[in-house]
Amino acid sequence: MTIKNQLRHDTAKLCKAISISLGLLMTSHMAVQAQTETYVGLNNDVINPAKLKDTTPQLAQERGVRGGDGTASDFVGLGISVGTGDGDGALEEVGLTVISKFSVAPQLAVRPSVIINDEVGVLAPITFNFQSPVDVLNASLYPYVGGGIAINATEDDVAPLVSAGVDIPFSERFTLNGQSNVTLADDITVHFMIGLGYNIDGLF
Repeated sequence: MTIKNQLRHDTAKLCKAISISLGLLMTSHMAVQAQTETYVGLNNDVINPAKLKDTTPQLAQERGVRGGDGTASDFVGLGISVGTGDGDGALEEVGLTVISKFSVAPQLAVRPSVIINDEVGVLAPITFNFQSPVDVLNASLYPYVGGGIAINATEDDVAPLVSAGVDIPFSERFTLNGQSNVTLADDITVHFMIGLGYNIDGLF
């Protein structure tokens, strides 16, 4: 091979290498530009394709948590109770508690509960449920207040009742409930109960 042909051959190889390098460089540049380029959407919103994954709508966290009136869902469940007072009723001893909440009007609910130990007690308050939650440690607390009657089913005693408590929904199907009660009779009783309710909104 002559020197002239050798130079011609080496020049062709160099041009080919340069062409391949330029092609790879342009391809890389176009890929980066596609990630950073913005577009105008139908509502004149600026959209960056590289950030579309960040704009994916998140599922509502309160689905199945609130009832139709904006308060915590209705529920039935179980819990424990303890109380103190001058009498010997079911509210003044440690016992198993059946709890519930049934909405009867916007922000109004009946919360019948049954306390079972050596005796049987029944609480039947009507409560006003606040729609605006109180946020504590990333949890939404829905307070309520109300009143009704307390029944010592074993001794057929009935007493006025004042109740206050809080519902804490923490999933689509479960609500933690805590309630304090005071019976206003000759023997004043202070009673507390805590329980876990299974949300029944949408089941019927």
